[in-house]
Amino acid sequence: TFGRGILQGTSTWLQRSSPLPIDVRIHIDATESEVETGLIVEMLDLFKVHARRFRRLSLHLPSREMLSHASTSFLSDAPLLEDLELCLPSSETSWRKPQLFVIPFAPKLKALYCIGWKAFCSPNATFSNLREIRFDHYIPQPLAWEMLANGPNLEIVQMGLENDARFDV
Repeated sequence: TFGRGILQGTSTWLQRSSPLPIDVRIHIDATESEVETGLIVEMLDLFKVHARRFRRLSLHLPSREMLSHASTSFLSDAPLLEDLELCLPSSETSWRKPQLFVIPFAPKLKALYCIGWKAFCSPNATFSNLREIRFDHYIPQPLAWEMLANGPNLEIVQMGLENDARFDV
């Protein structure tokens, strides 16, 4: 069960592992109703200070509020990030109203996998190392074209395009 002991252990691990790159996988099942949102936000805040060290980040959290906090908290600058996976449970996803997400500055990013998110680019995003893109929803055409045009190493692309009259396919 997720609780204060896990928070304390995580804090100790983060302090001891500094300054090395870290792989973070936080998967909290929606059925774990005893988990307090406050504890999860505290956990995410622990990681916020170490975002520049992320090498792999996988977040599967039970609600939009928690993932929204995560995306705005520590995905703004992640120079070591290679793999990014963000998922909302099916009960929280909607084809019409995905959670907004800005692709961070992550020059080493190789794989991007999003379920229930609508992505937009930060002005300094780069896709030169990107090998795999998977979105479960439609993304804006300008973003799709930017990823395809600036991703010379793309091998796997799974996405749909939003219909936008300004951009003809």
